[in-house]
Order: sequence, then C-alpha cells, then structure tokens
Amino acid sequence: MSVATRRIVACLVASVSLSSWAAEITASTAQQIRDAITSASHTPGTVIHITAGHYAFTSAMWTGVAGSAAMPIRITGDGAATTQLDFDSAEGIVINHAHWVLEKVWLNGVCPGGCDGSAGLHLKATADHFTGQKMKITNFGQNIKGDRTPDLEVSDSSILDSEFSNTAPALTAGGTAIDLVGGKRWRIAGNYVHDYARDETHYGIFIKGGSSDSVIERNLVIGAKDLAHGSGAEVGISFGGGGTGPQFCALTNKGASFCTCEDFNGVARNNIVINVNDSALHTKVACGSQFLNNTVIGSSPGLQIQIASTGAAVEAHNNVFSGGISGGTHIATDNLLNVTSPQLAMIYANAAGFDLSAGSAPAAIKDKGPNLAKVTDDYFGSPRTGLNDWGAVEFPSSGVVWPWPTGSSATTDGGVSPSIDSGTPSIDAGATKSDGGVSGPSDAGSTGVDAGVDGGVDGGVGSENPPKLPCSCSGSAVETSLGAALLALWHRSRRKKA
Repeated sequence: MSVATRRIVACLVASVSLSSWAAEITASTAQQIRDAITSASHTPGTVIHITAGHYAFTSAMWTGVAGSAAMPIRITGDGAATTQLDFDSAEGIVINHAHWVLEKVWLNGVCPGGCDGSAGLHLKATADHFTGQKMKITNFGQNIKGDRTPDLEVSDSSILDSEFSNTAPALTAGGTAIDLVGGKRWRIAGNYVHDYARDETHYGIFIKGGSSDSVIERNLVIGAKDLAHGSGAEVGISFGGGGTGPQFCALTNKGASFCTCEDFNGVARNNIVINVNDSALHTKVACGSQFLNNTVIGSSPGLQIQIASTGAAVEAHNNVFSGGISGGTHIATDNLLNVTSPQLAMIYANAAGFDLSAGSAPAAIKDKGPNLAKVTDDYFGSPRTGLNDWGAVEFPSSGVVWPWPTGSSATTDGGVSPSIDSGTPSIDAGATKSDGGVSGPSDAGSTGVDAGVDGGVDGGVGSENPPKLPCSCSGSAVETSLGAALLALWHRSRRKKA
C-alpha cells in the first residue's frame, strides 16, 4: 500500500472514530451539570444534555476544555421553557474555550438583592467560534457579556434566536441584554430583547471596545413590553460607546487608529426597534457603521450619532424611523423619517399591535429601492425581489412580529461577504430560523465583570487548538490511538488474505 493510500485510510478511520465515539452525557442534577460543564476530559463533539428541570447554583461554571471546528462541545437542554438554571452568583456560565454551543436552556438571575452587576453568560476572550441559540437569559446586569484582553478577543461567534429581558423586581437598575467588548465578526440574529432597562442607562444590543465587522440582523427590540419604562434611558442597538480603557489603546493586533474607533464596519439590518425611551439606533465613536432596512416605531431619535469618529462615516439607507437622525456627520439616503402614528397606521395593518403587514396605504415605503447588496432578505427571512421596500419587512410576506417568530435567523446569511460575516458554517447551521452614552471607567473593559481583564486568559490559549493527526484530521490522543489500532487490524487482515 502506498504512503498516500495509507494516509487516506488513516483519515477515514480517524473520521469514523471522531463521529462514532463522541460522548453524550446526560445531566439531571445541579452537581452533574456542574461536573459536565467544567470537566477537562471531554473530547471534541461531546454533547452535554441537561434534562428538563429547575436547577439552583450559587457560583459560576467555567468550561474545562475546547471543542473543535468540526465538532464543537454542545450544552443542550430540553427547551428554554423547561430547562431552567437559577444563579445566585456574580456569573452564570463562563465560556473560556473555543468551539462551544449553548442551546435550549434558560439562565436566570435570582440574587436576593438583585443581580445588577452580574453576567448570566460570560464569553471570555478565548471563546472563539461560540454559538448560543434558542436560549432565554433573564435578570442579570448583563444577560450576555463578551470581553477582551489587550491582545485577545472573541471572534466568529453567534447569538441566535434567543430571548433576553430583566423583569425581576429586585433588579432595580435593570441591565444591558447583550454587552460585548471587542470581538470580530459577531453575528447577532433573530433575537427578542425586551424590558431590559430600569433606572440607569442600558442597551438592548451593545458592541464596542474595538469590535469589528459584526452583523446585527432580524432582531426585535422592545424597550417596554411587559413592564412600564423605568427612569433610566433605554437605547436599542448601539455600535461604539463607553470609552475604551487606556490599557487597550496599544493593542498589538490593531492598527494605529484603534482608539479613535470603538467599532469598525458594523452592519445593522432588518431590525425592528419599538418603544424605547431613548435612541433606537445609536453610535458613539464608531467607524463605518451601516444601518440598512431597519424599522423604528414609537422612539426618537431613530438614529443618533452621539460622537462622530474621524474614520469612515456612519451610513443609513432604506430605513423607516418614527424619529429623525441626529448628531455627527453621516450619509443618509432613501429613508422615511419622522413618521407619525397616523402615517404608520396607514403603511402597516396595525403597527401598534405589532402587525407589520401592508396597510391601506403602503406606497410610502413599497418598492422604493434601491436594492442593497448587503440586504437580500427581510426580517422574516423572506427574499427581497424587485425594488426593495424600505424598512425591515418586505410586502406582502410581512406579518405579525409579536408573538415573536422564533427561528427568524435561519434562512440565509443575508448577502454579507465572508470577510465581514459570522462564524463557521459547521457551528452556525444549528440556528433555525436622551443620548445613551456610558462614560468613563464603568465600561469598555476596565472594572468588574464588564472588564475583559478580570479573569485573564485563564483557560490557556494552547488548549484552543487540538493536536493534528498526520493526515491533517484533528482528534484527541485516545481517538488517534484508536484509529492506529484499527488501521493495524486492517493491515493484519490484508496479510492473512494475501
């Protein structure tokens, strides 16, 4: 047998061993859940199945080992409605290794005095290629927190088809639903964010700290849905913000302009923002942000450029805003701005009742164009054909956005080129369908769980890259040995036949 043939056989054997021997662990007690998540002995492809139930924890759980690109480690529940994990702790689940998936679970904060400073799901700077989907995370100061170190940041990760809110009475200050410091190529799609703020300034979706090339799409953000507005400011979706800490201004993996841009080239498209009491869409020291085909109802301004950057201008095209565009230099074309309630009642069937089907006079936004290369479908995932309608929904396939249509991120990637789009297809495929600025050291990587420096790179960067087999197949030492043994048996069989 030639060397090339032997390598092919070894690859086939290793592939069989990888797919056939990946463990599935069932956890049905709090201790079993903790042991499974924190174990350092998992092989790529391990599935941690949390059965339906109500589990209580008083401290965080940190992941123990990395998965692989082809075979992430997966935590899966029986559904966010039935698999509930309550945390009386500063953090819930901490992902500090690459290639993990978290799905179909509910993480809930139950701190007696309110989990105002806590993070339900914390993605450390080493949590590349993470996918969170079909989750519910409630009652934390930050439902999801992403951080960075001076030289590391989360890359190619996705937050999909999940619900985030803060409705517990004890959470008096409220919180930010998705709060990400740094990161490359985030994809935040198909989520329902509501009732998150209370007595301070908070955000529905907030990306800053030198983040780049992220896509925020098909999200429904409602500032006050189940509860009345608090006294604080509710900002909907924001690129850039709080002021990056000085320790991050000399990053070795960023250009000289890093500190002049809190976010680079973020795209927000096909989002619906309703009833926030501050800016629906927002930037602060962001470079090249693009707001495309979004719909804002009952909020003003529709877009605020709080502090303009010295980099590429903020752009807004094909949007429908109940407010206007305010602030720094920007490029805005083909938008319907300052739309009144009577106008909305004619454009849509029942905007106040969350029905965005065509109303009696949809001509104000229908077939207006232009067709944008980065917007090939709408909020519901329906393709946009012909001249595009303005706003997040394309007539006639648009419809009721509440109750929330779970799974809206499933259909397509939306036409963004790979250089600015999300994670790897192998782990992304599980998805089915006044100013708001926070200042100074309270944000962007300087203190507490908001920092990005609090835990360091405790997991070890080396653990993110499993060893390679000689044939460029990845696998654990056990799997490699098993493959070698099977190959030896095959050779022995060949000799006997000869």
